[in-house]
Amino acid sequence: MSKTLSCSTGGCFPRYCGFNISPFSSCRSAIKCEINITKLQTITWHTTAAEKNNSFSSSRSAPGVPSQLLILTPLAQTVFDITKFGGKANADITQALRDAFKEACASPTPSKVVIPAGTYNLNAIDLKGKGTFDGQGATAWKQNDCGKNTKCKMASMNFGFNFLTNALISQITSKDSKNFNVNVLGCNNITFDHFTISAPAESLNTDGIHVGRSTIVNILNSNIATGDDCVSLGDGSKQVLQQ
Repeated sequence: MSKTLSCSTGGCFPRYCGFNISPFSSCRSAIKCEINITKLQTITWHTTAAEKNNSFSSSRSAPGVPSQLLILTPLAQTVFDITKFGGKANADITQALRDAFKEACASPTPSKVVIPAGTYNLNAIDLKGKGTFDGQGATAWKQNDCGKNTKCKMASMNFGFNFLTNALISQITSKDSKNFNVNVLGCNNITFDHFTISAPAESLNTDGIHVGRSTIVNILNSNIATGDDCVSLGDGSKQVLQQ
């Protein structure tokens, strides 16, 4: 059964909230997913510090029992480091990443796939599933002043696909991103098929799919409805097809 991924204000990590190829995001709950990897390429990851966990308290009482303080702490985040699955820098991490991502998606607790800083060989991927990445953007839209503040803090995006070759993303939903729903940068032959994007009309800067410096980008059989451009093009983009 598929569930919904969600992210707190500020994003699971800088700039990208739900899923990012470089690096991957924090999964807050399990999602039915599948990765198929087919063609080798080389990419570089730069990782950041993990999020801090917060705790809160409340009081409760039961018949015949004095009121007492109950301390509630969020479930510890489970980290899936690709090095624990055989991944090594300057080597092919295809299988290690597939195994780590599969276990993270199946985890009943908050989980995070970690790719240590370095250069790795990775095959092209297919991201498939019937899940929803919920960016919970309503809190960020109210604070967005980038239209008049050149030093504004950029909110996180739901997806980032960077420097991929021969990739397929299908049967995934992006909902209420804080910023662009999808950013495609430096990719070659990437296809979105049966991809759904939704955000209300009043949401600011929630472009559906923003494409930059990429060649052969296919957007097929998809439903995109946002508060900004459904598909936007940056510099250096070629052979972008939407149908």
